[in-house]
Amino acid sequence: NNGDEDDGVDEYLCLYDGMLCDDDFGQMVHRIKCDNVVTFVDTCFSGGAARGIKFRRPTARASQVPEHARDGFGAVEWRVRTREVAPEGFSMFAASQPGQVSREDPDLKQGVFTYFLAKGLQGAVGNPPITLRRLYEYTYKEAMAHTHNEQAPCLLPQNADLVLMPSS
Repeated sequence: NNGDEDDGVDEYLCLYDGMLCDDDFGQMVHRIKCDNVVTFVDTCFSGGAARGIKFRRPTARASQVPEHARDGFGAVEWRVRTREVAPEGFSMFAASQPGQVSREDPDLKQGVFTYFLAKGLQGAVGNPPITLRRLYEYTYKEAMAHTHNEQAPCLLPQNADLVLMPSS
C-alpha cells in the first residue's frame, strides 16, 4: 500500500478481528523494550511477515549458497533489502516459507507447526537447556516429515542461541 516493498505489495496478517500490515507489525516490534523478543507465527506464507520487521538476510537462494557457508538459517528463499535491519534481540519463528501454505491436520486438531512447536517445548527437543536453534531444528524436521516436505518452517534469528528453557 505504500510502495516500500520490492514487489510493490505489502503483506498482511489476517487476524480474528481485522488485518495487520507487515509495516505496522514491524513498528510494534520496534517499540518493544526488552532484551529478547520471539514471535511465533502459524499462518500461510508466514515467512513473508518478516518483511515488515526488516531483517538483514542474504539474497542468494539456498542452491547458490556453498554448503560450508550455511549457518542453518541463512539459506533462505526470499529477498529482503540489506539496508533493513531487525531490532536487536528479535527473532521470528514462522510456520512456512513466504510461498507456502501452512498445513492444518484434522488428526492433530491444529496446525502442524503449532503441534510440533508445542511438542518441542514440552521436551521432545531433548534435555534442557532448550535453545531457539534446537527448537527450530526439531520443529523443522518434524513439520517437513509430517507434510512430506511441503511445509518448511523458518527462523529469522538475531539470537538463535537464546535459551528458552534453562537447565534446572
